[in-house]
Amino acid sequence: MTHSHIPIKHLLKQMKIYSYKRINRDLRPDWVTNVINDVAELFEPLAGLGRVGFDCQLSDDGWVVGLYLGSTETIGGKEDGIVRHTNYEIDLQQLIIRFDRLDEFCFGAFPSPVGHECHQARSFVTLAGTIGEETLRLQIFSTPPNDAGPGLRQLPDGRCEPV
Repeated sequence: MTHSHIPIKHLLKQMKIYSYKRINRDLRPDWVTNVINDVAELFEPLAGLGRVGFDCQLSDDGWVVGLYLGSTETIGGKEDGIVRHTNYEIDLQQLIIRFDRLDEFCFGAFPSPVGHECHQARSFVTLAGTIGEETLRLQIFSTPPNDAGPGLRQLPDGRCEPV
């Protein structure tokens, strides 16, 4: 068996692929994905383009979804590497009507760091309730999380590309 190494290499490759798929498996139910896509359509950039980002987690109380408009990084030129947040608006009434029952609707603003934390200023709207029979906490953030990369890259010719 001069080619016995081929099955072993193939097995190792399959294990690597399986591991990658397992880590990156989307465990969200379809209804959560539909809500994310539906709410993403409500973001209206006030100038230029925007790309909606999200974070989604299952908690003891149901699904928690946070959405935000990603920032734009300038590539090339004198402003190379500068990352800017995108100003936007969202119709809150359109968020409300997506819930069958709304238990919480509030606004949180954190314009300055609390204590010794050096986080950027951030505000958000929270809606919590049910959609169908499912419990959801939806948060719309004014800026992306600190650890989120840019959503778009603006090229020297003015075009924007998704990251």
